[in-house]
Amino acid sequence: LVPSLVIPLLTNPHRTRSGGTARFDKDSRLRLSIAGLIIVVAILVVEIRASSDLFIKLALLPVVPGRFSVSGYTLFAMRHLIDFANLLFLLLPGILVALLFWRKTGDAFGHNPTVQFLAVLTLCGLGAAFFIDPKIGMPRDWDLLAFAGVPLSVMAYYSLIAIARTAVARRAALLAIALGGMVLISRTAVTMDASASIGHFTNYLRMDGIRELTGWRVLADYYAGAGDTARSGKILGSLWTMHSYGDKLDRADSLLDHGNPVGAKTIYYEVLASNPIHHTTWFSLGNCYMDLRRLDSARICFEIANALNPYNPSYLNNLAGLYYYARDQKSAERLWLKSYSVDHNAYAAGNLLQVYRATGRQEEYIDLLERAAKEHSATVQIVRLLVQYQASSHNLDVRNTLDRLLRQYGDTAWVDSFSQRYPGLQQR
Repeated sequence: LVPSLVIPLLTNPHRTRSGGTARFDKDSRLRLSIAGLIIVVAILVVEIRASSDLFIKLALLPVVPGRFSVSGYTLFAMRHLIDFANLLFLLLPGILVALLFWRKTGDAFGHNPTVQFLAVLTLCGLGAAFFIDPKIGMPRDWDLLAFAGVPLSVMAYYSLIAIARTAVARRAALLAIALGGMVLISRTAVTMDASASIGHFTNYLRMDGIRELTGWRVLADYYAGAGDTARSGKILGSLWTMHSYGDKLDRADSLLDHGNPVGAKTIYYEVLASNPIHHTTWFSLGNCYMDLRRLDSARICFEIANALNPYNPSYLNNLAGLYYYARDQKSAERLWLKSYSVDHNAYAAGNLLQVYRATGRQEEYIDLLERAAKEHSATVQIVRLLVQYQASSHNLDVRNTLDRLLRQYGDTAWVDSFSQRYPGLQQR
């Protein structure tokens, strides 16, 4: 938005009656300076954020192949250029019609301030989409990049209908709309038929095998949910054979489970040489370094895993634990809060309760305790803490909580011991 908003600063709002091009007024130097400053500040903000945020670094395509490049897929690789051209057609099927019309009649509206604003906004949106790395492949990641299609469509139809009010422009607009409708109807028809939809989805998966491991799992889960366990098992059984590192991961996981992190670490690195964006392997490698007590290396691996697959509670919890061990309580608390917000897992809740209690933040402690204890996944330790708090504050709900301890956890010994300390809470 910043570059498109800069345009009004550069142009003279007082235009000639003939509708000529915008002119710089006497304060143009000041306007240009302000615009340049805004752009420089915006660029600096992005650069500073990228330098300290691994997620942003991994979210953008590199210019040349690097550590996390997959099959040579870079910013100017032919595959990416073809993918992006296909994305443009998908977002605006009538884009060729609009381009041909603009080429012939661009002077009629090229200096219109609204079109200028939309043009710069469109270029910025498409530029951002061009730089973003489609982690699950462009065919399935098009919806993530669809934001760039909004200003593109608005500019195309506005310039054709509102500015160039001619019969040719109207026919061009109708043709562009018809093309969009045809594409929309065909895609909708595919989604309405299960076999056609699955075939379409499978074609996407086969286009980019390394990026589509999770896609095959989604397909297997679909068949399992539909009751076709045989086909689901076949997909899962052949999943590893699609990639040369399938058996290696099984062997590495077995070595790690049986206390051989050194052997597992070697194999994990071999897997990452084939697929550098396999986030579960980075996480497993981090666990190897945890067992080896090389916590700095473990943190780097967990950071990479989290950057490749954000909002995974296990990644967030392990990373938070390392920060807490390093006495960076602020970062640990932020990550545990993020983890808890994903699925309200008891592990994150328990650690947050420990932090709040140690720092004397009683209100936050009570608020989280009451919320976490209500979750079906709450651990018996969290429910016990709630019982202790309710008893100390003479909360009558303590009886119901004790009943839950007996009913859900069968925690008879602890309940009996607690009731002896509080005779007035004998169970009914």
